[in-house]
Formats: sequence, C-alpha cells, structure tokens
Amino acid sequence: MPVIPFVGPTYNLDSRPASVQRTVNMVPVPEEPGNERTGWVFQDVPGLTAVTAAGDFDPFFAFVGYLLHMDNPASPFSFPDVELNVWAREGVAHPGEFFISGSNPKFGDGSLFIQTKDGTSTDYGISASAIGGNYTLSAGNKFTQEGWLYWTGNVDSRPSVGQVISFGGSVFCEIQFETTNQIRFYTNLNIPDTQVVSPPLNQWVHLAQSYDGTTKYWFVNGVLQGSSAVAVGAAKIISGYRCRGTASGNLSAPAAYVDEIRFTFDVCRYTSSFTPPTAPFPDSGP
Repeated sequence: MPVIPFVGPTYNLDSRPASVQRTVNMVPVPEEPGNERTGWVFQDVPGLTAVTAAGDFDPFFAFVGYLLHMDNPASPFSFPDVELNVWAREGVAHPGEFFISGSNPKFGDGSLFIQTKDGTSTDYGISASAIGGNYTLSAGNKFTQEGWLYWTGNVDSRPSVGQVISFGGSVFCEIQFETTNQIRFYTNLNIPDTQVVSPPLNQWVHLAQSYDGTTKYWFVNGVLQGSSAVAVGAAKIISGYRCRGTASGNLSAPAAYVDEIRFTFDVCRYTSSFTPPTAPFPDSGP
C-alpha cells in the first residue's frame, strides 16, 4: 500500500483548549487499482507524517471527547480513557457497585459492571473533568453520544451509557434509565428534551443519539427510532462527563453492563439507520 504524504490545507477544528487540541489536515485519497477511493479525509497531525489509504480509523477522531473501552478487569477500579480524561468512582459506598468486570464484555476483555449495594436513592458511578478544562462547542452544538448496554431490566440499579455535563453542573446530554424496561435519550440544548425507548433485555444493545444543529436523532442497534426538531440554543460549554447509576433502595441482583462508550463533539455521526460497530471503536484517526 503506497504512503500518501500530507498535502492540502490545515484546519484547526478542535474547540477544546489549546493544550489538548488536535489540528487536522485535509488529505486527498487517490484511486488505486481494485480499491477505487477518492475524495478527502481528515487526518490527525501530531506524531504522524503520512497516512495510508486504508486502515481501521475514525475520520472524526479529532473530535472525540471521551472514549472508554472498559478493558482492564485486572485493575477493576481504573477507567482508562483514550482521550486521557481521568475518571474516578464517585458516590460509591461498596466495592461491588461499579467496577470493570471480565465476566460479560461486548468487545475486548471487560465491561463496566453496575449493581446496587446500598439501600438509598443516590447517584453513583464514575466521572471525569474534561481534560484541559472547559471547552465550548462550535455553533450548532452538534454531537454524537453512543455506547453498548447489557441490561436485565432490573430497576433497582438504574444504568447510564454516559452523561455530558455543561458548565455549571447541568446535564447537556445523556442516555440513561427512565423507568421499568425503558431508557431515555435526554438533551438540554435550548430546553430539556426526552425521548424514551424500550430496548431488548439480557443482550448487548447499541444505543446512540446525535444532533445536527436542527434535529435530534436516536437509535437502538443502529435503527433510527425517531427524530425531532430541537432548537439549538446558545453554544454549550462542556466541563465534564459521567457514567452513572441510581440506587433505588434495594439490594439487587446484577443489573447492567456498559461497554465502549464514546462522545463526539461538533460532529453528528448518524442521521439515518446504520450498521452498529462490529469491533471496538478505533483509537486513532486516518
């Protein structure tokens, strides 16, 4: 496979603080015999000098805010993030409530195990401040939030596939337990907006929501469940992330596993039905 050197203009499209920004180039991809690919792709610049025309990469990797694979059951209370956000447990009273388990991964070696141990109605889980400090989304507040959930339907431990926090502590978007056998897709762009689905239980399910600046979309296993016009509001300032549960007051059996969670800012990845990932999310750009 030939190596394609950098050519073309450079764009700084990353809205995060300068200390953690990625600059991206637009790189032409020429036709090759038997692999006719033309056009332009985004390329991460730091540490790279060339790009091949094929490979497992994310064309929007420069805009990933968090990405967790949950693949370290040997260190169950450590939550490595490809984006280097530092996650830690919060509000967790017992060791068995929120940790990386090797018993039921979607991909790789582990997944995040959620179970209630205490008898109080409190939030608990893992959280992180945005690396480099707060950052402001570009005009349009575009985003994509997604992850995998294995849920028994147990309402005593109420799972979340991820939560993005705006400056001031309010929730910008989340995929979260709603009520019995239901998961909600919540956003707070101009005003709060909640859409609810009943995903299949006792199996891995890919959940995603995205926003393109005018319309919100939500998906179960890549199938578009609906869309709604949502006013964009002012540009959001992102300060942190959570993946949480809510203990409802009962000592419960295993309730949920979460794997492969990702938040992409300034990019609406999905506006129609798509094929869910068949492998872990890529850790690099083209």
